Amino acid sequence: MNKKEIIKKIEEMIEKNLKQIVGIPDYLIPKVNIPNECAYPYLEVENNGTIFLVIRERGIEYERDICLDINDSIYKIFEKITFELAINEEKSNVNYSLERIKEKQKELMKLIVYLT
Repeated sequence: MNKKEIIKKIEEMIEKNLKQIVGIPDYLIPKVNIPNECAYPYLEVENNGTIFLVIRERGIEYERDICLDINDSIYKIFEKITFELAINEEKSNVNYSLERIKEKQKELMKLIVYLT
């Protein structure tokens, strides 16, 4: 696949998964090749087809993780998103618990759709 085809396929998979997991705020919706500079993850596809999960803020790159393929990129981006969603849900709980955050994240990750 060329770069355009990879980007199109990733965007299709993101759309499918946004329908699976309701309530994702706009700022967490992943973008492809559009840096947000706000420390939220996005996917970057290079001309040779290599996919990276990138986190940067104010011009400083904090994380660049290579993805093995489209499915791996979907897994990695939604792993970050579901963790944020789980934290947002749990932080209102008086008895804040990392175990409950991880359990909620696991529940959400089970909803993720991958390429077949």
